[in-house]
Amino acid sequence: MPELTEEQITKEVMELHQVINEKFGYEMKYLRPPKGEYSEKSLQATNKLGYTTVMWSFAYEDWNEDNNQTKLPLKRK
Repeated sequence: MPELTEEQITKEVMELHQVINEKFGYEMKYLRPPKGEYSEKSLQATNKLGYTTVMWSFAYEDWNEDNNQTKLPLKRK
């Protein structure tokens, strides 16, 4: 996102917002920049659209349970 213009950021984010809303009925309000890459311009642009930017830095591919460096024991009932 850092290399994009404000117009490009707006277009990409709002297209994603529309798809998520159509498929899941969810209004996005949080956004993590792709690959965690951002700039002041991209933060301002997404903030202007009403998004809260969230970041994380420890877990890469945290969705992949086989590649999760912070495995915690699951509580089972």
